[in-house]
Amino acid sequence: MIVFGLTIFVMMLWVGGMAIDFMRFEHDRARVQYTLDRAALAAAALNQPLDCEDVALDYFNKAGLDTTAINVVGDCNNLSKTVQISARTEVKSMFLNLLGIDEMVASGTSTAEESTQDIEISLVVDVSGSMGQLDNTGSQTKLASLKVAANEFMATLLTADNADRVSINIIPYNMQVNAGEDVLDQLNVTDEHDYSHCVDFAADDFETVEITDDVAGALSLGEISLDASPMGNTNDLQRTGHFDPYYTTIDHPNTSSDDNVSRSFVCPVTDASRITLMSQNLPRLQDRINALTSGGNTSIDLGVKWGSYFLNPKAELVLDGLPSDSDNFTDGGRPTVFDDRPFDYDRDNTLKILVVMTDGINTTQYSLDEDYAEGDSTLWWDPNTSEASTWLSHYKQRPGWNNDYFMSRGDYYEDYFSGTRRHASHDERLTWPEVWAMMGVKYFAYYYNYARDWDADEYYDTRNAVMNYTYAGEKNDRLNDACTAAKDEEVIVYTIGFEVSDASAVVMENCASSASNFFRVEGKEISEAFGEIANAIQRLKLTF
Repeated sequence: MIVFGLTIFVMMLWVGGMAIDFMRFEHDRARVQYTLDRAALAAAALNQPLDCEDVALDYFNKAGLDTTAINVVGDCNNLSKTVQISARTEVKSMFLNLLGIDEMVASGTSTAEESTQDIEISLVVDVSGSMGQLDNTGSQTKLASLKVAANEFMATLLTADNADRVSINIIPYNMQVNAGEDVLDQLNVTDEHDYSHCVDFAADDFETVEITDDVAGALSLGEISLDASPMGNTNDLQRTGHFDPYYTTIDHPNTSSDDNVSRSFVCPVTDASRITLMSQNLPRLQDRINALTSGGNTSIDLGVKWGSYFLNPKAELVLDGLPSDSDNFTDGGRPTVFDDRPFDYDRDNTLKILVVMTDGINTTQYSLDEDYAEGDSTLWWDPNTSEASTWLSHYKQRPGWNNDYFMSRGDYYEDYFSGTRRHASHDERLTWPEVWAMMGVKYFAYYYNYARDWDADEYYDTRNAVMNYTYAGEKNDRLNDACTAAKDEEVIVYTIGFEVSDASAVVMENCASSASNFFRVEGKEISEAFGEIANAIQRLKLTF
């Protein structure tokens, strides 16, 4: 029993000794791995200017580890650093040598990468009429709250550390998006008028991030041909009619009120409404945000369509054709450092970000019927009296109404009051674009149709014939298609619902890249939402 007990005791010592050897091995292995990880992260840091290998070796020296047993492989430059380090250390055994194991090798590998991303951002902001209302704090309008939040967002991203890395597009939208004359000059757009610069898209246009393939600037430079153009289709884009669907009583030369500012055209015409492209000039970008005004219906789908397009690498053809003094630039043209933007979707170290903000939901969009978009109208203009009138085989005068609105037009007409036959050959026939620049659709329907015979059908039939309607449900489908097209190209989509309804929240959450990319906010929370998005972009900018 004594011999047996001694044997068991020795075996216990031996097993315990082996455990000590394994513990010593694991301690040294963990020490090596910990040093590897710290050395790799330090060597790959963009904010340190030293040689990657020197940094890694210094970490091992300070840890008291054998630097002859490590291998450092680095691809390091100012924009990207990738470091892979492998190391080994030998642990002498104290008890395992009884089994013929004199030493154990503790080895490890660690890889770290830090790269600065090039970031392209389209900031799509709602400037519809409801943005002019007070937010839930009651202290300022929703537009004012947006301006504060957007300015802080841009200031967070456009820092000295990010110089030449971050470009921002600002896409204001209400019922339409004012792309600007210079942009439309680069696209194959119909030419019914040149009063304003928006585009009507068909439903299937929202299924892609493309706009059109017939780019005037690229064609003139010989960079593309009609047979091999890169943009997606060969059809003309339909220029949005320059018309006012709302007002009945203003902006006709026969009225006492001639206030263009009061009119609400479906395509905005103010300088502040124009999109801004490819800028990193923070003060000028903030000036553009601060100049925004509110008005009109809401077309989130169009905002996303244009915002996505200017993240599309094919938009470079349009940007290349813009004059250096284009109103789409904040100053002095597109910065030279952005000449190759938008980058290819699959380019390394590139992030494309779409930030979409709304305070409501899509509302009805109006467009001119093709029969009323161009060509001769039914109105004639007398340049001597500044009067417009209809061409009728006869006319009826109603008591109390100025017959100037309803004068019959033929070779001659009879003045209602004097009975004198007057020659009308000096009158000029107006085109439809000239009519809509002069008066609203409702004004035309009322004074030149309904008021002739006091027939309500004449008003409604005329109004409905002139305008086509795209309702909210169809626009939500278009928005979903536009967001999906962007996400299919791996554009990261953030959305903000600012004091929105439950229905709108669902639409906007579906647009976002994920549920966590949607922010539903009230009052001053909009600044917090923009701040969280800016911080998220900053985190995405650095990858390890």
